[in-house]
Amino acid sequence: MDNAPSLKLLLPCHDLDEIMIDVSIRLRHAILQGDLLLAKRILKNHPKSLYNPDIVGNTSLHIAAEKGHLGIVQHLVEEEQHERDGVSKNNNGDTPLMLAAGEGHEEVVHCIVSRFSRCIDWRNKLGVTAMMHAAKNGCDAVVNMLLDLGAEADVVDVLGNTSLHYASAYGHLKVIRSLVERGSNCEKPNRQGFTPLEYSYSQQAEQYFVNLIQERDKRWASDNARSRAATPIFGRSEKTTPQRQRASSGS
Repeated sequence: MDNAPSLKLLLPCHDLDEIMIDVSIRLRHAILQGDLLLAKRILKNHPKSLYNPDIVGNTSLHIAAEKGHLGIVQHLVEEEQHERDGVSKNNNGDTPLMLAAGEGHEEVVHCIVSRFSRCIDWRNKLGVTAMMHAAKNGCDAVVNMLLDLGAEADVVDVLGNTSLHYASAYGHLKVIRSLVERGSNCEKPNRQGFTPLEYSYSQQAEQYFVNLIQERDKRWASDNARSRAATPIFGRSEKTTPQRQRASSGS
């Protein structure tokens, strides 16, 4: 019988794990757990594993963004230059921004948009934008943040649905209010001819939607009236300028 000490006794547990477990699995696990130090160590030793796409094409940045691990997102983008060859997309065409927006991770959304503003209104293979992901999942703070950062509210997916269609269909009242109050087109039909109002999740949501539109229209009408009243009329006034007498046609 061989009395040589086993490999397990010669190596610390974490070193044994690194030998026995594939690099891609270890890196993905570190990112999922939000373990920045471990992720840094793995990437230092295995820099070629940076992107490490999973079965659906999610890269390291996709996973960190979806989980909301801001520190790892910042490290991947700033130190590892994860997006140096262009903004990542998975097999569905989703960017890391889309996944972060759909999960409501405000800080990650702001971090990504501040560095890659060009992708704020990008659409995946179904035409879904980051704002649509946020609207569908009721992430009101992210919807408002994206609007503040310059996102377009009325971009449409392949079926002609806007972010307001998504918010209405899933019954997210706060998101509906935000989009309506910030000027989204409530009358825009999709390719089936349905407006966001007609996609209302319930009768109660539909009535809420109607009230929001009425309140917005009244506010806009009032603002326009005040603006017209405050605008000075330039030029001569008929009350102060004497009218020239019309020439007589008599002999």
